[in-house]
Amino acid sequence: MSTTASKPLMNRQQKILCFTQLPLFVIAVICTFSPKNFLPDAEVARVSVFLSAALAVGVSVWAASHVRRGTLDPQSVWKAYGWARKCLLVIGMPLLLWGVNHLSFAYALPRLWTRIHSEPRVISYEVSRYRGGGRYSCTYQIQSNQLDPLYFELCVPKTFWNQLPDQPFVATFRVDQSSLGMTFEETWVK
Repeated sequence: MSTTASKPLMNRQQKILCFTQLPLFVIAVICTFSPKNFLPDAEVARVSVFLSAALAVGVSVWAASHVRRGTLDPQSVWKAYGWARKCLLVIGMPLLLWGVNHLSFAYALPRLWTRIHSEPRVISYEVSRYRGGGRYSCTYQIQSNQLDPLYFELCVPKTFWNQLPDQPFVATFRVDQSSLGMTFEETWVK
């Protein structure tokens, strides 16, 4: 019986890249498909922009240095790409890394922290009815100028939405709040 040693599928640098970035991708995907009822603290969201940009640049420079040295060998498909496609990938991948890392650092990890270390509170915001195309069947929403729509989307049932006044009104929310943000649990109108 002859044995032929096959080349390992991933070298050490590829394993490091997957080990550092794959959990953040998984967290970002989970957050993309979960309800948007978490509002991160403004300072946390701002710091995550810079932290995720630094991480995306660092990973990109690290990967580029290993590609240049030959220790991180791109597949043969990369070598067949034209100049324009290579430029698109070189620019697009750091932007993708930044977006995924930002979603993980600004939304997913603070949300997990809030789920573990939070205390219930009752807060009020001035809100208005909003009917927009949203996620899934979230056509009927309420929105506020004080709540960032990038992270937060409050869906309400159509029957509740029809009972709301057309002009802005005060809504009261039961939230679970931590130092990193708050998760909205229940809504009622005064």
